Amino acid sequence: MNHIRQKIILFKIIDRIIDILLVIGAIFCGIITESYYHNYPIIPINYSSYSIVSICLSPFIFIITILVIEHNFLYRLNKFSKLFKNVFLICLISILTLIMIDFLFKEVLFYRTTLLFFIFYSYIFLITKRIII
Repeated sequence: MNHIRQKIILFKIIDRIIDILLVIGAIFCGIITESYYHNYPIIPINYSSYSIVSICLSPFIFIITILVIEHNFLYRLNKFSKLFKNVFLICLISILTLIMIDFLFKEVLFYRTTLLFFIFYSYIFLITKRIII
């Protein structure tokens, strides 16, 4: 494998790790904002607001969705409208998958307000990363 190919693979791995970290950051920002909204003590981890199962599942669901939607997608060669559309689809499919899992397992995985804040933060974080890169 030549040197340029190795750099491309390394960049893709770093790109996905940053996506995982941004999704985890969006979870914690959603929990903090929901705590602030309901005048609860502001703590970054509240398992009644967003359960540990959801915290573990969310990054995997987002990464799988990103890999499917952005397969062979080059950021700099596409229009911004395509970036906004792809990130919207990533967030929509991932959130609907989380809601489906919550419904099918009849488990209380998250509060609705936390989920709304999480959707907002994940969209903002992911679109900002894609615009900056």
